[in-house]
Amino acid sequence: MEEDLRMMQNDLVGLKIANASLTSSVNHLADTVRALTETVQILRDTMNQGRGMMWLLMTAAGAMGAIAAVIIKRIIAFESAP
Repeated sequence: MEEDLRMMQNDLVGLKIANASLTSSVNHLADTVRALTETVQILRDTMNQGRGMMWLLMTAAGAMGAIAAVIIKRIIAFESAP
C-alpha cells in the first residue's frame, strides 16, 4: 500500500514538472506568436507604402510621357507647317 502511495506521489511530482515545462513552452510560444504578428503587420505596412509609392511613380511617369508626347507632337506640327 505504501509502495503504491509512493509511486503515485512520484507520478504526481513528474506530472507537476511536466506541467510546469509545458506551461513555460506555451508562454514562450505565445510570446513568439505575438512578436511574429507584430513583424507581419510592420511588413504589411511597408508593402502598402511601397505599393503607394509605385502608384505615385507610375502616375508621374505617365504624366511625363504625356507631356513629352504633346511637346513632340507640337514640334512635328510646327515643322510641317508651311
